[in-house]
Amino acid sequence: MNNGAICEHCGRKTIQNETYCLSCKENFINIDKARSSFCYEKPISFLIQKYKYSGKKYLADLFAHYLFITLTENMLTADYIVFVPMTEKSLKQRGFNHGQLLAEKLSEKTGIPCLDIIKKIKETPRQAKLTRGERLKNLKGCFRLTKRKIISGKNVLIVDDVLTTGSTSETIAKILKKANAKTVNLLTIASVPSKK
Repeated sequence: MNNGAICEHCGRKTIQNETYCLSCKENFINIDKARSSFCYEKPISFLIQKYKYSGKKYLADLFAHYLFITLTENMLTADYIVFVPMTEKSLKQRGFNHGQLLAEKLSEKTGIPCLDIIKKIKETPRQAKLTRGERLKNLKGCFRLTKRKIISGKNVLIVDDVLTTGSTSETIAKILKKANAKTVNLLTIASVPSKK
């Protein structure tokens, strides 16, 4: 579990507790708080890869269990859960939206409604090997909120698999805040440790 020294803002593993680490300082503007259940290293990284790319959907139950623990331990309040959407093309290629399944499993455990209100309207290259700047450029105009009024004044929780640069979640948080979401928090299975 990611329960050692962390960044108070983005939840990444750090050498000592910090308010803002080098990875999130000036990068997390719209995300109020982020937490992850694990640090992105083996064996968790291996399990996440199996879940996403080898169709091991049963792992969603295991991951949701730990997300629930992290959510309750950190007292992250939420009126709604949302997830990172995929385009129809990507969804067809992978067979399922791993983020949506995670969010739905967590919704079942918490009773917090999971909303499918964010659409990905532009296909983007895989983000894995891109810099934060390249990712943000890729994601510009990529997402659209289909129902704005429902989240006005509400606390929203984004659920995702891995926090790497935070560019995807920050982009989504920005459109949620523009729709007057009260708070936007992020919960992931794992996060890449902070830059030294």
